Amino acid sequence: MRKHTLITLAAVVATMLLTTALQPLALLQAVAQQAVACRTFGETGRVVCGRFLEYWQQHGGLPVFGYPISNEFREQSKLNNQVYTVQYFERAVFELHPENKPPYDVLLSQLGTFQFSSEYPVGSAVGSYPIYPNHRNFRVEHDGNETKISFSTEAGKEQVLKFYREALLRAGWELIEARQDNSHFAHVSPTAAFIRSQNCPGAVTQPYEQEVFTTFVDVTTLTDGKTNVKIAIIQQLLIDLPPEPKPESSKLDDLSLYSQSSARGKQLKDGRKRTGESGKSDNRSKHD
Repeated sequence: MRKHTLITLAAVVATMLLTTALQPLALLQAVAQQAVACRTFGETGRVVCGRFLEYWQQHGGLPVFGYPISNEFREQSKLNNQVYTVQYFERAVFELHPENKPPYDVLLSQLGTFQFSSEYPVGSAVGSYPIYPNHRNFRVEHDGNETKISFSTEAGKEQVLKFYREALLRAGWELIEARQDNSHFAHVSPTAAFIRSQNCPGAVTQPYEQEVFTTFVDVTTLTDGKTNVKIAIIQQLLIDLPPEPKPESSKLDDLSLYSQSSARGKQLKDGRKRTGESGKSDNRSKHD
């Protein structure tokens, strides 16, 4: 019995000594793991660590996100004005949300929202085109400067036409023609006007181009009672040429005309002045 107790005591002491000896090793392993949790990208000289590195590795890596172009830093979000730890990559921006449980503690910034609102503050004529809800067999085709949209729906043609007349008018389109089965709208993109060529020394005025979009909404009722909708969005480019500058002779003519009118005005003023003086002299002579 005594011998068994001594063996048990020796085993406990050996376990304690082994645990104590292994503690530094475990600490070193933890430090090593923490050191491995960062990666330096020689292509850009940026370092990605922790959850950002895990997310980058687990969700596509280089083909999806590209190389890091910044280090971690704090930034105020344009969506909710909250401050988050972020890191910029070539194709994405990572946001750290420690209030969420993994894998939702790392979210992607809404770059599409920011870019679209920046490029098209009033919406894109084609990209923001209203689509009727509850559609079927939806198709989009692009042919040069024309975009074609087609689909079918259970709704009646009057309901579909009403939807597009109201939705397009709210979006800034102007109704040109409305018939029983179709509607014709036009829209001038206010953000598409731009200087066609860069200003250069000696240039007086540059022509500019402006995008004009027209759309045709054609609605027909099929034999099975469904409604077939065909939409065409056509982009046209108008070039507004500047007025021709007046020749130097016309400027001289304008100047001489201005001089003549000024001289004539002076004559009229002097005439009124002389008339007033003569009127005063006549009045004095009458009183005398």
